[in-house]
Amino acid sequence: MKSLLQSEWRLLARDRLVVVTLLVLAVCLVYAAWSGHDYRVQWQQTSDQIAQASRAKLDGQIADVRAGKPVDPEMSSSSGTPRSVLMAAPAAVPPLAHFSIGQSDLYPRSADVGIAYRIDNLFRQYQIQSPLVLASGRFDLAYVVVAILPLLVIVLCFDLLAADRVAGRLPLLTVQARRLDAVLARRLLLRGAVLGMPLLGLLLWGLASGVPWLPLSLWILLAALYTAFWLLLCAWVALRPAGPETQAAQLMALWLLLVLALPAGINRIVEILVPPPSQQSFQATLREAETEANLEAEALLEGYLSDHPELTVDGPEAYAEWMRKSYVVARAVEDATRPVLEAHEAKIAQAHRMAQWLQFLSPAAAAQVALSDAAGTGAEQQAAYVAQVRRYKADLQERLAEALYRGRRLSADELAALPAFAPPAWTPAHAGGLLAGVIGFLVLLNLLLAWRVRQVARRLSPISP
Repeated sequence: MKSLLQSEWRLLARDRLVVVTLLVLAVCLVYAAWSGHDYRVQWQQTSDQIAQASRAKLDGQIADVRAGKPVDPEMSSSSGTPRSVLMAAPAAVPPLAHFSIGQSDLYPRSADVGIAYRIDNLFRQYQIQSPLVLASGRFDLAYVVVAILPLLVIVLCFDLLAADRVAGRLPLLTVQARRLDAVLARRLLLRGAVLGMPLLGLLLWGLASGVPWLPLSLWILLAALYTAFWLLLCAWVALRPAGPETQAAQLMALWLLLVLALPAGINRIVEILVPPPSQQSFQATLREAETEANLEAEALLEGYLSDHPELTVDGPEAYAEWMRKSYVVARAVEDATRPVLEAHEAKIAQAHRMAQWLQFLSPAAAAQVALSDAAGTGAEQQAAYVAQVRRYKADLQERLAEALYRGRRLSADELAALPAFAPPAWTPAHAGGLLAGVIGFLVLLNLLLAWRVRQVARRLSPISP
């Protein structure tokens, strides 16, 4: 057995196709890792700059108030007024953003939170890159694993047995190993070891870059299980009585089906069964609510101040009155549009849940979603960030509302006590249920394929064990 394994290894090492395959894989991985690292560094630098600028602006306001700088006629631009307080809420860089970018480049990464902003316009002007780049996606490590690695597996494994079968060597090899499944297992083991070395390199690179071990381990485990699926699929096709060219064509057809056709079909099914919500309808409802709220602003403000007489102020303060009015209008618009916004987001969540169930029709789709989830660049992580920003806005609004209604300036101590935004930690979908489901699905699929390959190989063996 050991001599046969060494012989197989020498043949594999001398195969130029194996060398070319490894070079292509190395180039793809290095380029994807460099691209992902650059993306992560830019994201981190942008978040740091936003947080530092927000902190510097707040410190400047505190210094102005302590120095007794007078209030400008335009109160919204004066240090210490409630409307001048604008806090940044940048998203935290996911732990594996350089491994799997996912759709994170389509999501907002920061929000300006202030008393004048509504929940429907917290995130604005965040898609600043080329629409063509955003639509085509980025070349990251997840793409290499899901789409390119299966092609390289096919290149290495399309003639596992076909060439020996055509040359008439297969019966002799089977007699030497006593079973055909032993020949197949030995060749799969060697090719799996060759493909496993880059995954081991990614693991070591991730640990060296300070990535948390849990999401990194899950990401590498998913990549390994997905690679094993393609190895076993190649073994199953290799047992069919056909030549190398035919088996290569069959494997390419399976790649097109599982990696391209089925994921595209899943997206189309979701679009048909759960049509995406209309952004135009949402904007029209928003404008209607804003118009009605402006018309009722005086009544809303009068009613609020009659319920809270302690918040009234003496003296003709026209600008303070305008600020109170605009604040009441903004809250009225929020109340009027909240049902529309919730329905809009519920529709998107429904489509997302359906896509998560349908992804199990394709191992490639399941692996892609799970890799993004493990990396922290999935939809659930973004939803957690948006929810955290809205909670932060509600807390900030509660802290500033009293000063705005009284028309007074915030003290330096009040400004210093305003909390900074704390982004949510790594949030896997369904408390890790999505990752567990995809890992279990790939394990089960691999076990079924391994059992089927072993069963067929033993039936084709001329000598029973």
